[in-house]
Order: sequence, then C-alpha cells, then structure tokens
Amino acid sequence: MNISHGVTGSRGRRGQMIIEYALMFAVIVAVIIYASIYVVRPSMNRFFNATGRVLDNATDEITSRF
Repeated sequence: MNISHGVTGSRGRRGQMIIEYALMFAVIVAVIIYASIYVVRPSMNRFFNATGRVLDNATDEITSRF
C-alpha cells in the first residue's frame, strides 16, 4: 500500500508553481498599489501645485503690466 502525503508528482509540483506565481503576482500588485497611493500621488500633487503657483504668478505679472 502506497500512501503519499504532501505534494508529489508532476501535477502536484505544477499546482505548487501556479500558487507560487499567483502569490508573487499578488505581492507585486500590492507593491504597485502601495507605491501609487503613498509615493507617486503626493509627488504628483506637489508637482501640480507648484505648476499652478507658477501659472498664477505669471498671470498676475501679465495682468499688472496691462
């Protein structure tokens, strides 16, 4: 009588690899989402705020001359 415990054979190894790849994919997606929320968004907000200030200053300067 041969009773196997755990992952054996090519089918079991293939299933394990699929789970490992799915887990790696989930971690990569989580890192991208984290970066977009906590890193990219604040820097984009600073960029657009600075650009808005430059444009406001330029329009004020143009308005004061004419």
